[in-house]
Amino acid sequence: MFKFSNVFTFLLISILFLSLSSCKKDGCTNPEASNYNSEADENDGSCVFNFNDQTEKLVATINGNSFSASFFSVTQENGQYVVSGTDDGIGLSLSLADSVSNGSLNSNTASYVVTGGQEAANSGSYSYSVNSEEIYGTFSFETDSHSITTGQFRVDF
Repeated sequence: MFKFSNVFTFLLISILFLSLSSCKKDGCTNPEASNYNSEADENDGSCVFNFNDQTEKLVATINGNSFSASFFSVTQENGQYVVSGTDDGIGLSLSLADSVSNGSLNSNTASYVVTGGQEAANSGSYSYSVNSEEIYGTFSFETDSHSITTGQFRVDF
């Protein structure tokens, strides 16, 4: 009887633990994404942004929080596309080689900007396409204290 009681207690505790731990839902928490999940508690990096709607945007997930730039631009200068955007004192800036549509981001090519300072990228990557009217692509990078993931942009020239 003693062993049955221990097994029963273990099973009861296991079931309770599993039911409590499964309450947290991962998913896309960025309302700008086409696969936004309003029931998700934690961003799992799965956000997908639909650029077929022809809406200009610069969006990303910064440390698990949604970022959508209210102001953004692209310029082409000195062999680079410079894509930048800001919202509420937070900004992102990317310098993408205009001759290489897939590449790496580093301290010279990407930064996270906050009022009063900025952090350069330690590592990251980008991919983009250009047509006669727009540039659009994806990016992600890490700084010393920030993780910028699921970044996407579409900006008209």
